[in-house]
Amino acid sequence: MFAIILSACYANSTIATTTKTIPNTETTKRSTLPSTPATSTPKPSATSTPPTIHIDLEPEDLRGTILEFWHTWSGESGDTLQALIEEFNLTNEWGIIVVPVFKGTFDQLDIQVTTALENGKPPDMAIGYMHQILIWNQSLDIIDLKPYINDAFWGYNQEEQANYFPVFWEMGIYDDQRYGFPAQASGQMLFYNQTWAEEFGFIDSPQTPEQFYGQACSSILANKNDDNLENDGTGGWIISTDYPAILAWIQAFGSDPFINTLSANNKSPYQFNNPEIEDVFTFLKRIYDDRCAWISEDQSSAINFSERLSLFSVGSIMDIPYQTQLFEQAGNLDQWTVIPFPSPSENPAITIYSPLFTLFQSSPEEQLSSWLLIKWLNQKEQQSQWIQTTSSFPLRESVIPLLINFEIQFPQWGQAVDLIPFGYAEPADQSWSAVRWALSDASTQLFKSYFTPSQIPTLLEYLDQTAYELSIGEEGNLINPTTQTMSKHTATPTQ
Repeated sequence: MFAIILSACYANSTIATTTKTIPNTETTKRSTLPSTPATSTPKPSATSTPPTIHIDLEPEDLRGTILEFWHTWSGESGDTLQALIEEFNLTNEWGIIVVPVFKGTFDQLDIQVTTALENGKPPDMAIGYMHQILIWNQSLDIIDLKPYINDAFWGYNQEEQANYFPVFWEMGIYDDQRYGFPAQASGQMLFYNQTWAEEFGFIDSPQTPEQFYGQACSSILANKNDDNLENDGTGGWIISTDYPAILAWIQAFGSDPFINTLSANNKSPYQFNNPEIEDVFTFLKRIYDDRCAWISEDQSSAINFSERLSLFSVGSIMDIPYQTQLFEQAGNLDQWTVIPFPSPSENPAITIYSPLFTLFQSSPEEQLSSWLLIKWLNQKEQQSQWIQTTSSFPLRESVIPLLINFEIQFPQWGQAVDLIPFGYAEPADQSWSAVRWALSDASTQLFKSYFTPSQIPTLLEYLDQTAYELSIGEEGNLINPTTQTMSKHTATPTQ
């Protein structure tokens, strides 16, 4: 039933201890937290680890160290990265030199990293998603970053650790080791045309799926009843079967398909065949069959949204500047905003994902130098520059005051930051590299003319079986014997 796309890609150094004087570190904190929507419920924040001494190197040991860093950023992002690294090379007190190497898309980089690992010649550091990094770590070449982060001289103190939003801070952790550190964070949410909704009587954004359904159907009717025959059948929600959007719907309905326990009854780390996900698929099928949602084939959902051809559209925080530009080009003065996926149980959701910096085994000097580059790139000044280029999420709270003018220019960016409390990270499992496509393919079936609601239970059974087969790999063993569940976090820094 599914056209499954498989990724065919696939420790740590011993660190001695010593004692050093602890230097001054960045501790600036924001005076106020991002505002939390009224439907948010209190959730515990992650805990930070007290710094200890781990690394037996002196600052002078790093002088002259040259690093090779593989990445995927091009265009404006690539230019900003190049400028930042040039600044680091000129100003860092240790004399470290970083050589950034563009390696194409994430898939292209994945292939090249895998080949380099097979040949025993990986770079010092690279970026990748967690499912890629776990595959790379099959050869045990990925460095655990915990000793560096918690080192009293080279790492973060507790206040600095707490400055990161939990959902971002906890990315890269698997089986009690940290295999990566966030490089940038994005997430999928709903774009919503407030002005248009108000014209047919809706003052507030939808909080529940039924309210979403009602507003979507009303906008379809509004386009049908206007004087423009060409927009008949448009309005409502432009359907997205991208796996982050479907995952957000699932999370909003109160389900987590990535389970954290395996047993005789649960042999797969995934469980899609459950009542909540059946409710999700039933809702999506209903809104489509009632012609309150439609699939755009002629032009992008972003363009349709800017032309009042949809009331709702799925987009990411990094799409906000482009969406703003499209409204300007269309001469559309409507006010639009970003909202989480609505929930039947006051549990709205967005899906968050992040490429991670990861370190490969090299010399102690190269590994520490790589960590210092990561730490420098995550300082608030550098993060501010990066966000103004990429429109990504702030990883830490202290950067937000530096982005006041950016938020004035793009108010929806600030609204998206306020949705961090509703953020869920993608599954931290290497099988997710394939299972995500199975989820997308399964959801596509809902909108086929031949598919009926009565087939949803069978569809979920097939999805469960497919996810299980993908998780056990070709040799019939679970790809990862331990699993780590997705978690939802508060916007309060320690994500």
